[in-house]
Amino acid sequence: MLTARKVSRGSARGGQPVTTKQLRIAYVGAAVIIVISVAVWRFAPGISSWYDPRPVVKTRSECNLNTQSCTLRLGNTEAVISVAPPPEYFKPSVFTLQTAAQPNPAFQTISVRLVMPGMEMHLPPVALKALPPPLNTATRWQGIFMIPICSSGRHDWEVQLEVATATTRFLTLLPLRVGHS
Repeated sequence: MLTARKVSRGSARGGQPVTTKQLRIAYVGAAVIIVISVAVWRFAPGISSWYDPRPVVKTRSECNLNTQSCTLRLGNTEAVISVAPPPEYFKPSVFTLQTAAQPNPAFQTISVRLVMPGMEMHLPPVALKALPPPLNTATRWQGIFMIPICSSGRHDWEVQLEVATATTRFLTLLPLRVGHS
């Protein structure tokens, strides 16, 4: 059983010394808050979309990312998304989004998330980062990802490309079939 001992670490209320029991409670409370914060940040990607007030423009494309680049309309900007090399399990592939807009379009964030329709196979989003200026003839963003094997043997994934501007979020869904390694 814990006994309350007085320690000289300041005062909790009106000049009374803080007890060891009060310190333990404060440390445990702080640890619980930190664990919950890290869990929400790590295991609930996209949580910002729960309270994001910007309207979402959702479109679906049947363009096959495995064999070609796909042209998308994101507001007033035309963009091309591609994957190279074609995705295989446990091998890195690179998503590239490119626009011809000069100067840069008003994209604030660009991310790609892979989900398996009808299953709880959701991978964390991959943020696409702008390429540095020497390589950047047009406006290009890239992100690297790796896909795990689905235990059911399915190969059909869906790419969820989210592009956010100051006023709107564009969510484009594209099919992706992962090859065998």
